[in-house]
Amino acid sequence: KKDSIRDIYKENHRDDMTKLERRKHSKFRTFFIRLFFFLVIVLATIIGSWWFIGTNPKFTGESVKLSIDAPELTSSGKDVIYIVKYANLESVPLRTADLSLKYPEGFILESVSPKPNDGNDWTLGTMSSGKGGQVEIKGKLLGEKDSVKTIIAILNYTPSNFSSEFKKVESADTVIKETPILLRTEGPSNALAGDKVTYTVFIKNNG
Repeated sequence: KKDSIRDIYKENHRDDMTKLERRKHSKFRTFFIRLFFFLVIVLATIIGSWWFIGTNPKFTGESVKLSIDAPELTSSGKDVIYIVKYANLESVPLRTADLSLKYPEGFILESVSPKPNDGNDWTLGTMSSGKGGQVEIKGKLLGEKDSVKTIIAILNYTPSNFSSEFKKVESADTVIKETPILLRTEGPSNALAGDKVTYTVFIKNNG
């Protein structure tokens, strides 16, 4: 009887160990399956992010160009020509774009092409990648000798992948090197009240 009891115990013990080993193998198998699917999801997320970053156009703002061609020197009253150039060299189109100009003090506008939409403002609208244009302004510039006259251009724009507005500002200076009429006076530098003095005015036309 003792032997039979031992045999039964050993047999039950072997069964328990077999079940325990099966449970361990089952837990390991479940763990590795879950780990495998987790790694697959992580890898798919990384690949998707790389693909999205690689295919989605980036906007830096550095390739939205604005420039002004202006004479460095001129004479007061002479005709001057300003050419304002703009271009979108970004890979992203601009949803809206507007150009504004501030003319120098003493500037007399004679013609502009194309015509502004309102005052000194141009509504450029949508601007595709690689597109641009220019505005040509003609007029006369008046001022004293050695005075500096500055024209300012402002480009406001909104990229297609942004909701906020950006701004780019450029300026150009023109120095008045001479005036068409030169005035010079000669006479005493000091005089007492009641004294009669004579001043001579010299007028020279440099135009």
